[in-house]
Amino acid sequence: MTTARTTGGGRGGANHHRNRSKLLYCEICQRGYSLPRGQPNPEATESSSSSNNNNNICVQCPICQFQVLKITRGDGYEGNGYHVCPRCFTDAPMEHGGNGAGDFRCFSCTNSECSLSGGGSSSSSGVEVFACPFCLGRNKQGSISLRKNARGFVLSCSNYSSVDKCQYTIWLPKEASNVEVHDANNNEESSSSTSQQQSLRCRRCPNAPRKLVFTWKSGSVPPHFDRVHVCCVLCDALLKEDMGLKLPSLNQVRIHGRSYNAGRGRGGRR
Repeated sequence: MTTARTTGGGRGGANHHRNRSKLLYCEICQRGYSLPRGQPNPEATESSSSSNNNNNICVQCPICQFQVLKITRGDGYEGNGYHVCPRCFTDAPMEHGGNGAGDFRCFSCTNSECSLSGGGSSSSSGVEVFACPFCLGRNKQGSISLRKNARGFVLSCSNYSSVDKCQYTIWLPKEASNVEVHDANNNEESSSSTSQQQSLRCRRCPNAPRKLVFTWKSGSVPPHFDRVHVCCVLCDALLKEDMGLKLPSLNQVRIHGRSYNAGRGRGGRR
């Protein structure tokens, strides 16, 4: 495979350079696959066989058998790096958390057979914690679910990778060694009592969001915190006051690259 650049429909000068994107071209398939910003490097693992002169084995995506790439800093990307499968990035697998719209990275994948999959590392992956309030306000269906990626645990909208690009995101405290959706493995309908069903959800917030279970790292939280903390992330005072948890507001959530506001405030377009 070879990499090349495609030129977008932007204006000249600096914008012309910014709108060029990378394309990975397969001569066998005679097809191009889009790549994100950053420096793509083949991901490899050491071979257990001493007879292998290369001593490295390319990591393949278990979904499509394409070689996995590691994206590192460069070409406008300044993050800490992540993994991506070129084919899944272009054609996101719907059965593993994608929606077919592309822009799909390994940390968004829910395939439990892959060690690079961010979503598949948690039994709570894909479980809706609450409906996305901003998608609902636009008559769209979006669900906020728990995921884990290279930065930690996060609650994000299912429409993040879709054409809607909903960026509703709640980063959970880094002091947590593990976060799970409360009793995510058990069906609420099979609970033995109504009180047990109610204990899984918050009854103070609209639409009864699911509670989360935080397991804190030793010595990382104030002494009045228990080692395990069960709460609603939307209304829990300890998370907000002691852990500095912040919830997205209307003007912070961006869709299609523009801020989504309920009204036209001062300074807005008319």
